[in-house]
Amino acid sequence: MKKNIESIIIGLLCFGITILIAFLLFGNHEKKSEQHDTSDTNVASKDKKDEIKTVRLSKGAVLQVNDKAYKQEDIDFLASMQKAQIQKEQMKHKDDKDYDKSFYEQKIKDQSSDNLQFQNRIELDTVTDLTKQKGYNVSDEQLKEAVNAFKSNFKDTEAYKSMHHQLGEDVFNKKLNQLVYDFEMRKRLIQEITKIVKADHKGIKGQELDLEIRKYFEDLYKDAMNDMEIATKYSAQK
Repeated sequence: MKKNIESIIIGLLCFGITILIAFLLFGNHEKKSEQHDTSDTNVASKDKKDEIKTVRLSKGAVLQVNDKAYKQEDIDFLASMQKAQIQKEQMKHKDDKDYDKSFYEQKIKDQSSDNLQFQNRIELDTVTDLTKQKGYNVSDEQLKEAVNAFKSNFKDTEAYKSMHHQLGEDVFNKKLNQLVYDFEMRKRLIQEITKIVKADHKGIKGQELDLEIRKYFEDLYKDAMNDMEIATKYSAQK
């Protein structure tokens, strides 16, 4: 079941990115054109009543998600941890007969895109907020175990070691704790959705179960996105 849940999470992340690309590249541009305020740091987002709300990008921030402001350092950290996971996967398969070095190198290179990491960060914040709203959380003990597991799994990768050296122990650990917390909250939500779907559909399993979980998540995610207020360094330049 654990592997099944992990595969679902990956699929849902892809879905979230697709939605957010449309939101950031098209939605914000159209909404901003309707505003009378021409400030280059104001970006509009819609609530459930289709009213326009304005979000101001905080000073020094490159991404604003509701009241959370992220600096370039935060985005670079997320990119590095994504690279670390890919590098670990690459290390596992480097002796495989069909190993394709260029495939992994391209995936690692792709993570340097700020736009991609904005999408990832927004997806994580949206799902974490949604999980909290549903009354679910991750205990301190669970988080500690998850952080230790992450460190154990990825500390030997170049991306991990480089970022750890760049930030120092204290700052690195603070950022890692928050990131792993978001990862665990996402897993927590998927676990609860799985329980609900299984209760509603007795005997469901396999691809049919995956599909129902995905559909359930998508409905929750779309509603949650309606409440998000987002600004990026790109949208502020429009």
